[in-house]
Amino acid sequence: MITRGAIPFYCIRFRDTTPNIELVENLLSETELPASSWRDMETGERYHTLYYTEPEARDAEIENVKTLIEEWRALGAQLSDIECFEMPPEDWAEAWKRFFDIQHLSPTLVIRPEWLEYTPTPDQTVISINPGMSFGTGRHATTMFCLRQIEILSKKLPLNTGVLDAGCGSGILSIAASKFGFDPIDAFDYDEMCIPCSEENTEKNGIPAKKIHYYQADLTTFPTDQNYGLVIANILAVVLLAEAERLFKITRPDGYLILAGILTTEYPKIKEKFESFGMKEVATETGAEWTGGTFYRAAKN
Repeated sequence: MITRGAIPFYCIRFRDTTPNIELVENLLSETELPASSWRDMETGERYHTLYYTEPEARDAEIENVKTLIEEWRALGAQLSDIECFEMPPEDWAEAWKRFFDIQHLSPTLVIRPEWLEYTPTPDQTVISINPGMSFGTGRHATTMFCLRQIEILSKKLPLNTGVLDAGCGSGILSIAASKFGFDPIDAFDYDEMCIPCSEENTEKNGIPAKKIHYYQADLTTFPTDQNYGLVIANILAVVLLAEAERLFKITRPDGYLILAGILTTEYPKIKEKFESFGMKEVATETGAEWTGGTFYRAAKN
């Protein structure tokens, strides 16, 4: 995770009262802004905050953020004007904790922020996550779809089939795969800051470091001579389309490919592309403006 020590963050924040509570969070996830979206569980208030380590970097983004807010308002978002402020390190240390609760993604799969106590039933799998700057807290529709599919496929696939988590973020999907018994697991992200975050979350879940191999890499150059029985790619649709053949090749015959990070309007193109390789859609789920799909590669192709 990112430890700020005695260094403050320089922030841009705006309030969100849009009836569709996920609209702006989803729009933000398409940008490269260093943002987090928080909802106060007691009051229902929602805020989006951007974090910068230097005031000059923050100030350089102000006009860009104002432009985005106007564009999103045209799409129906109800957003306040921005405010700029400095977040003291002691506030940062506690800030995440106010906006996360325990999530039950299925009767047997629970996501627990590490500071909250939870006593699971004997048949429940619990993943402990400390939300940080990396994507993957279990709250986004794309992440929830992937988590549920990993649980389902753990009952269909040999657990030694080999798993690849392409775009691992916080490591939450790799951790889930390990907790459901998959081994070995490779996981990469193009953002080098995700790797220590993933490793720390893995350790907090009691998973030995050797169980999951985290490393920095880019899907566009990932070697196609490697293949896996389960490939998980929670990446934006433009990348999934551009690297569709690569993803197909690294999915082992008789294996499965979970695709997420796809706006619902873009999903038909994704489905058509992967079915053109002979893959079969076996599951799909839509949440807010996002759709995920799981595809099966038959043994004969």
